[in-house]
Amino acid sequence: MVKRITAYGVGSPKIDLAPAPIESNGIPNNASKNLALGQLVKDTTSGDWLAYNGTGQSFSVLSPGAGGGVSTLTGDSGTATPALGNIQIATGTNLTSTAAGSTVTITLDADVATVFSGNSGSTNPVGNVISLIGQGSVLTGAGTPAGTVNIRGDGLTSVITGSGTAIMPVFPNPTANQMTFTGAGGISTSAVGSTITFTGSGSGSGPWVNISGPGALAPATSYYFKGNSTAVTMPTDGASNFGEIIEIFVSPNSTGPLILNISTVGQRFYGLSIPAPAGKTSLTMSVGSSIRVVFFQAILESTTGWAILSATGTISFT
Repeated sequence: MVKRITAYGVGSPKIDLAPAPIESNGIPNNASKNLALGQLVKDTTSGDWLAYNGTGQSFSVLSPGAGGGVSTLTGDSGTATPALGNIQIATGTNLTSTAAGSTVTITLDADVATVFSGNSGSTNPVGNVISLIGQGSVLTGAGTPAGTVNIRGDGLTSVITGSGTAIMPVFPNPTANQMTFTGAGGISTSAVGSTITFTGSGSGSGPWVNISGPGALAPATSYYFKGNSTAVTMPTDGASNFGEIIEIFVSPNSTGPLILNISTVGQRFYGLSIPAPAGKTSLTMSVGSSIRVVFFQAILESTTGWAILSATGTISFT
């Protein structure tokens, strides 16, 4: 029980006096027993002036000491003032605040990237922005949904040939940034700089000869055809030697088929049908087809002809 302090006053025998302030090294012990409501305490450790609230160890800070007091906090926008002696430090998106003792710590959440690493080196955001800039044939752009970036190569878009330029369609995905062009069927490839060369070097005479119109084919020759519907004649028996090969390719850009006619009575085509159906002495090669035939003589049958070694596309007897 705190002793009351009274004094004689004018017109009254006794009046209550406020208890005298005291000094204490920190919060006084047993405040409810030793202090009166509203009694002032000077904390000699912090320099604060405290007023006892009358219950337990509860005090109100009246005047901060040497550390100075905070009456207002100013943000990027607006200000905050204490409410019941407290200012709350709230955080926004991707931020967290924690308090311990007299320290408030504000940290970034774990899912916020602060460093972006590339194949070589790294970078940090500037003004909360990182720009992804492509180099060479690599282009970048805003993607869908929001928050994504599209990265694509804008490399090979056309192929320039000896006659004309082809616009590239969607190209197959390269492996380890490399694409391989492999020749087959008597075609070899070579490359220098940005040029790839395809060379015909099969068992025909090579290089490839263009069929520009009707006429007789030569033995041991490789042909390609790019034109309208045309009929040509196979070499005669006297012009051909056993084992000589003729290769023919009909371009997908042709506007009509190529017809192969037998030149010598008794000659046959063998391989697709052995022998060719009776009375059929021609082959029709459709657009995009190819054929490889070899000249032979069947001793037992006393016939000559052309054995079909390989064929692609649509080829029919006519």
